[in-house]
Amino acid sequence: MNPIEQNALYILKLLVDKDRKMSTKEIKKLTHFEDRDINDAIDYLGNRGYVDVLRGLGGVAIVNANSSGRYQYHEIFSDSRGSIIDPDNPSSFEELYQEPPTDELKVFISYSTKDTDKARVIKNNLEDFDIYCFMASEDTEASEEWMEKIFDEITNSDIFIALLSYNFKNSDWCPQELGIACYLKYYMNKQIQIVPLGLNNDEHSRPFGFLSIRIQGQEYNVFNLIRPIFREHTNYMIPKSIDALGKIYGYRKTEFIMGLLEPYYDKLTAGDVNKLVLNAINNDQVYDAGDCKDEYIPKFIDINKDKIEPGNLKKLQRLLDED
Repeated sequence: MNPIEQNALYILKLLVDKDRKMSTKEIKKLTHFEDRDINDAIDYLGNRGYVDVLRGLGGVAIVNANSSGRYQYHEIFSDSRGSIIDPDNPSSFEELYQEPPTDELKVFISYSTKDTDKARVIKNNLEDFDIYCFMASEDTEASEEWMEKIFDEITNSDIFIALLSYNFKNSDWCPQELGIACYLKYYMNKQIQIVPLGLNNDEHSRPFGFLSIRIQGQEYNVFNLIRPIFREHTNYMIPKSIDALGKIYGYRKTEFIMGLLEPYYDKLTAGDVNKLVLNAINNDQVYDAGDCKDEYIPKFIDINKDKIEPGNLKKLQRLLDED
């Protein structure tokens, strides 16, 4: 499934969850997608008859209603793993996100040593989600057979992140690392997710070679990194995102994480619900963030109030009521 299809499916799920109509502004707020990605996904859905694009109103709706008010669809959405996605049946989306659980996600970060600082930012942010990250220049012992170590790390990784730049393309090693990952994914059918991030707004920061015909690149930032990982490894990322809310600093980051979790509020276990509540109480970056305070947490409470321990529910509501 390519990035446009992934984004389209994610937006389609939001539309089903949100009574079939949303403005593009609402979609952007919930997904943090770029405008171009939203428009591409909406066009994809519109061309296949899932939605009517409300151009004049700046929104999209799942429609094709007949005179009796029943919704009809032109085709069935099938994902790359063969799961059948019926847009009129929200429960059918659950299969898509039920990948086998894993003890630890492993990431290989491919980067030029001239871009080490940016690679380290990626590593630090992923470690907030208990994701193991390998950086060759920092995680290889002097005594190790380093070429064999790099090959083993790529082969055993779940996610390959390429920090594309002029330095990357002109490195002796980075294009070869990317070539190994592409070979494993596209010719050996290994379940490895490739995430290219462009460090600069130039031709050197876009996917090239085999990758250019298969994957769209994204601008280098933490949100463009976490979003596709969350979509691909949802079962792993939901509890790790809840844990991260207890330690992450920054209003925008906590709003982003709550936005990722929002479609799954009604699927959380009682344990997950109460852990999220405690993390929100103990981290003012959660309960005091604008979108969390005004939208995400009130909705979360409304959906899960029967699961929340009463004393903690009162504490959280009191914090939300403070100016």
